[in-house]
Amino acid sequence: MLEYMLAKIRHEELLKEAEKERLIREAQKQFKVLYGSNAQQDQVSEKKKETLKV
Repeated sequence: MLEYMLAKIRHEELLKEAEKERLIREAQKQFKVLYGSNAQQDQVSEKKKETLKV
């Protein structure tokens, strides 16, 4: 019985850890998308400034 309870607790810990890792990966992916879009916006604004100078 004790072994079963230990295995169950370990299984729950592994599930929690996997969920944390999934959330971290998702957050990193969203950050890359946001950073990429911001970088693209900066490039567009730079090009607009250059065209206005000419």
